Amino acid sequence: NKSDKIGIKGPSGSGKSTFLYILSGLIKPSTGEIFVDNQLTDLESKNWYKKIGYTPQFINLIDDTIKENIIYGLNIENELNINHKLSDISKTCLLDEFLNNTENGLESIAGENGIKLSGGQKQRIGIARTLFRDPEILILDESTSSLDAELEAKLLENIFNYGSKKTMVIVSHKDTTLNYCDKIFNFENFGLKQIR
Repeated sequence: NKSDKIGIKGPSGSGKSTFLYILSGLIKPSTGEIFVDNQLTDLESKNWYKKIGYTPQFINLIDDTIKENIIYGLNIENELNINHKLSDISKTCLLDEFLNNTENGLESIAGENGIKLSGGQKQRIGIARTLFRDPEILILDESTSSLDAELEAKLLENIFNYGSKKTMVIVSHKDTTLNYCDKIFNFENFGLKQIR
């Protein structure tokens, strides 16, 4: 349902990522039909793609500024509004403290594939990139796995507050991550079983 916060768990190789690829429209199932709000839906349509914000576990970054990595691929016109939005999202994604300790803030260079950043910083930049696009549906695929428990808890609280009216699907091996969700499903016997 719209605005649901859904957690998904299951052992490696059980189909969690494949499910997310289907939901995102990245791959097409060989059989069956998909219904959204009780209507048959084409997940490969441009309208569906615009609704989805997907953050994978491993974030690809370009050898450019952190700012460019967050707004990557977007045509930006109003610089003032963009900077205000970037500031808000940086706070939401707990990037502000890290950025305040760098000489150039958002203009700091990430390095090739983010070599100048930690795994947790890259993941938070990836989430910031997703939030910046303001999608209706947020999909986080092990997107906080590189964070310590305290930082992850703060980040998830911020994301859930930010996305209170958005639909969210979170895949994680950690029950502490999934505890933020309204509903939790487990992949077992080649299917999804609701466990909460």
